[in-house]
Amino acid sequence: PSLLPAGLPQSGWPAMPAPAPSLPMPAGALPRLGYGTGTFWGHYRTGVPKTEVNPALVAAIRSAIAAGVRHIDCAEMYGSELSVGEGIRQAIAAGEITRPELWVTSKALNESKESAATLRAACAGSLQRLGLEYLDLYLLHSPFGAPEGDDRHGEAELSAERQQQIWGWMEALHADGLARHIGCSNHRVSDLQHLCATASVRPAVNQVEFNPLLLGATEPLLAFCKAEAIVVEAYSALSSLVYDGAKGNAALDAAVERIAAALGRSAASVLLRWNLHKGTVVISTSTKPARVEEALGVFEFELSEGQIAEIDGAAREGKVHKQFWQKSIAKQ
Repeated sequence: PSLLPAGLPQSGWPAMPAPAPSLPMPAGALPRLGYGTGTFWGHYRTGVPKTEVNPALVAAIRSAIAAGVRHIDCAEMYGSELSVGEGIRQAIAAGEITRPELWVTSKALNESKESAATLRAACAGSLQRLGLEYLDLYLLHSPFGAPEGDDRHGEAELSAERQQQIWGWMEALHADGLARHIGCSNHRVSDLQHLCATASVRPAVNQVEFNPLLLGATEPLLAFCKAEAIVVEAYSALSSLVYDGAKGNAALDAAVERIAAALGRSAASVLLRWNLHKGTVVISTSTKPARVEEALGVFEFELSEGQIAEIDGAAREGKVHKQFWQKSIAKQ
């Protein structure tokens, strides 16, 4: 059933203000739609070794840039940096883009947090593989890592003092111009509080899983980040489209489909637009150029307050689907 007040037609709701296509940052503008290179393009999915260039990803990067993508999201863990770098190199050589027009992000492995030297080496390695002189944004991939003096693994809970020490090493990378902005991924409110307590350069971004299925669970984190002027980047924005009935939310699916039909848009476009209305930067991806062009079209239409309320209400009625970062926030 519709969540709109009785007797009020959908057209009676005002449209929400159009989300800006980019956010002003201290060193450039952050495009609010980024092309992710993990979900489909990680070496663990493609089978292409980390040390080799994947021609399909090179072609996808070229195609995405040609379509208008100006934000590319990478991580050392994905093993896709060589291919992304080659795609960027070819696009620049062909005169299709200039380096200042691109926003490129990468992320440090948890194992890179052993020392200032290992973190710097990780950043330098990403730059070398990408063929770039600087990153627009460098993130700590998660709040976990190796405790001081223990390099056996990167999945341990870190003390506040250890997290603050590691953040100091990130600030040194920023000061030296290797990363124009620094931030986090998968960090909980408590982790961000630890960093902000002593930071000279506060986290610019926290990239987390966010979609309607995580709306209720994520609201405290969104509120904290908004209060602290930390940009939230959302990955897995379209997850609700791929879950079956046992894991998904039928009411949400129906609401999104109704709204998509009314607007003449796809369900994926509606979900991306909803995410933007929540104030996030969205990281999405596809192996199909037509889907990338469709995603870029989210700035061409609007959702009304009623449509957003309908999605919100349906999302809150369903159970929360817990993936990586949602599991971690339960530890607070």
